[in-house]
Amino acid sequence: MRLLVTMLFVLGGCGGGGAKPCTEACRKLADCTGATTCPLSAVCTEQEKCLALCIDRASCAAISGLDVAAAKTYGQCRAQCGVTVVDAGALDGPPVTDNGVHAEGPSLDAGVPRDSASTLPPDSAPPSPDSASPRPPDSASPPLPDSAPPDQGIVVPPFANVTVAAGIFSMGSPVSEPCREASGGKETLHQVTLVNAFQIGNREVTQGQFQYYMGYNPSNYAFCGKDCPVEMVTWHEAALYCNQISTQQGKPLCYEDVGSGVLCAMDADCQAEKGVCVQAKCVRMAPVATYAGAAIYACPGFRLPTEAEWERACRAGTQGAFYNGGVSSCTGTDPAADQIGWFAANSSSVPHLAGQKQKNALGLYDMAGNVMEWVHDGYTADLGAGAITDPVTAPVTDQRVTRGGAWSRQPGDLRAAARLSYNARDRGGNRGFRCARSLLP
Repeated sequence: MRLLVTMLFVLGGCGGGGAKPCTEACRKLADCTGATTCPLSAVCTEQEKCLALCIDRASCAAISGLDVAAAKTYGQCRAQCGVTVVDAGALDGPPVTDNGVHAEGPSLDAGVPRDSASTLPPDSAPPSPDSASPRPPDSASPPLPDSAPPDQGIVVPPFANVTVAAGIFSMGSPVSEPCREASGGKETLHQVTLVNAFQIGNREVTQGQFQYYMGYNPSNYAFCGKDCPVEMVTWHEAALYCNQISTQQGKPLCYEDVGSGVLCAMDADCQAEKGVCVQAKCVRMAPVATYAGAAIYACPGFRLPTEAEWERACRAGTQGAFYNGGVSSCTGTDPAADQIGWFAANSSSVPHLAGQKQKNALGLYDMAGNVMEWVHDGYTADLGAGAITDPVTAPVTDQRVTRGGAWSRQPGDLRAAARLSYNARDRGGNRGFRCARSLLP
């Protein structure tokens, strides 16, 4: 099935009923789909104009079939132009049964706070006398809608988060750990104190969640389905998504859009301001001034986890290379990595449904592999050896940290201490995220 046909009929673009010749913008779409007529109005919507330009630049040939290159171009153009339609027959993937991924709870779960029995006991008490034990959520969660708006057709069950206790832990890896610093930043071992407990999604944000709250699905691998992790998201879009969850829950926003908001068709149109094109406008996210720097820990809303929070959550009280043991092979196959994550040797070069591999002691899935995860911090090559409380690295450049490895990476990159970085504007079919929030006193 040709990917654009369904989209065009729904949008009312070229290929709709009517005999008037296509406008120039619509004709670019018609050239790709074989359509020769436009709607009776013969006027393209702004989305169609944006999409036509995007597709024309990418070339019609690139979206002619359901291959990886085709899905990538199609997903990027939909994301940039705010097109929300997904060809369900071609892209939705196999259904998820109630006794499959959903066996232990809902599969769409990475943003709305919910009480959890999974807590990580602190390794030792932090300086604050009232933060030695995990705090309960500061408020009960309001109910979520039972289903998405009718035009999206995506059922979104309640989310599930887990609570990670405040405390002290060792961040980084010992010099004796195999694969150490093989492909990313330094992993200097140092002591970290997190003053506040926090909650974090027990799975990576899925395509279904992202579609529901953002109105589009940018994923390269859209055919994997709504229960697969969303990818092809920039750091800015991940931050914007966490803001959407804060808004839905009536919590303060941790980020603000400092972009120009000018109309755009592609990310390149926003390059001068170091932003990205989201639903046809230039967006650039940054922490709200009140929560800049280390004050991000004081934001009550949803945000990306800091690098320290991510590693503490991943380790779940362990100190090995993986949360289920040590690493035996830096490349190729690794038995321990195979139990907990999707990586190059076992993924068949695609991401997989969220939550299929062994969870850690906190109940967190896919902290190793599937898609690597954006975190809040800017990148610095070495975090240093000194003890530190509530650390966060301000972005000196546009580089942001990713953690966890991915379906395309080697076992060594799945280690809890492994650190990679990408430009905040970069998109990749192996990059996703999950949201977190501080549990404040």
